[in-house]
Order: sequence, then C-alpha cells, then structure tokens
Amino acid sequence: KNVTGTALDPGIAGRQRGSFFFGTAMNSLAVTNCSMTGVSFGVYVEQSTLTALSISNNAANNMEDRASDGNGGFTTVRPSLGHFVILSGVHATSGGDISWNQVIDADGNASVEDIINIFGSSGQSVANSIRIHDNYLQGAFSPANADDNYTGSGIMMDGSSNSLDTATGFVQIYDNQIVHTANAGIGLNAGHDISATDNSIVSCGKDASGNWIATTYAVAMIFWNEHKTSVYFNNSVSGTTGGLVRQNAVGTPGTS
Repeated sequence: KNVTGTALDPGIAGRQRGSFFFGTAMNSLAVTNCSMTGVSFGVYVEQSTLTALSISNNAANNMEDRASDGNGGFTTVRPSLGHFVILSGVHATSGGDISWNQVIDADGNASVEDIINIFGSSGQSVANSIRIHDNYLQGAFSPANADDNYTGSGIMMDGSSNSLDTATGFVQIYDNQIVHTANAGIGLNAGHDISATDNSIVSCGKDASGNWIATTYAVAMIFWNEHKTSVYFNNSVSGTTGGLVRQNAVGTPGTS
C-alpha cells in the first residue's frame, strides 16, 4: 500500500528492467494506491490459491520490457513479455478485484505486451468471479515489434488448458476504457464463463508523429477459441463500443 517503484536501466546488455511485485505460492494479496514507473511487470502472481485478491487504485507509467543495450538504450529483444497485471496459474477462491487502475504508456517511451493478462487463472464461480472493471488502460505496443509481429492487447484471457481445474474462467470484464492499442483491445481467447460488458475501446492506429503502430490484423474485440480447447464456453460480449483504425494491405486506413 502506498508504495512507489521506479525501475532503472540495469546497464547490462541483454538484461531486462525489474518488476514492481512478483509473488508465488501466495495465500492472499492486496496491492493498492501504488505507483510504478518503467517496470517490466507491475503485479505478477503465479501458482497460487488466493483467498483474497485486490489490485486497485494503482498507477503505472511507461512500462518497459525491452532488454538494455548496456549503454543507456534498448535492444529489440524482449526477454519476458511485460504486463501490468498477470495472473498465471492462480485460483481465486473468493473471486478478486482488479479495478480503478490507470496505465499510461507513451509512444516511443514504452514497451508492453497485454496490459492485463489472465493466464490459466480463475475465480471460484460466477458469483465469485475475478472482476476487472473501471480501469483506464492507454498504450499497448512495443517499438521492438513495430510491425505485424506484435501480439499484445489491453486485456487478454489466455491459456491452452483442456482441464477445468487449470483453465481460465469465471472472469467479468466491465466498464473499462482501453485506448491506443496496436493490436487488440480485449481478447476472449481462452476460458469459460467470461463476460465483457460495457467497455470502451478506441485507437487511431498511429503514433503522435503519424506513423502506423497498428498491426494489419488489429481488432477492438477478439472472441476466439485460439487454442481450440474443450473448455471454451459460456462466454459473452455486450455493450462494448468503439473501434480501432488499422492500415490495410496498401497502407491506407481501415477500421475494425
């Protein structure tokens, strides 16, 4: 609570900046009223059964997952794809709350994959879901992948498990503002019992200098059983508005 973290250039070629918080085999977690600058990861939790989960009222600026070149700059290598929040192998028995956070990444000064990624993680039930709501997420892109190699997004449901015990599930995504993404706004790419409701997704597809950052396949909303698992069901999208501008095959604007 009320912690400020600033990640510095490690000054060693190939090494990535540090994370704000990393935890494994945890029982409960609350991260509130914290600020993060230049971190590769904000809150990274893995392999945990949580009786309580709250990540709320935090601010992150210019997240950075590129490796240092050892001379104050960056390489095009991203040792680990960064996230503001990633839950990996987490089961939240009472559900959880990821809300009222602000992430602002500026063109040319940041690199991040999915701002929020729920990977093989779940709530307990529809009534005890992981709730992702009322977040302002601006800037999902990487200068290291400034073409069609970039795969990040604002909010992503992820994982390839075919087991209900380890699949992503019981997540509610609502009332979020997602702005300026190079690829997807929200992706329901895996899992079950996931809803996306009343979110706003807007991106012009270009940086402040007028150069394209959007991939040619950028979309506001993905609804896709990407890994073709047997546990992709009871998912829904409603009330989500906005859209992304992307370039078509000849480099002129299109929309999605």
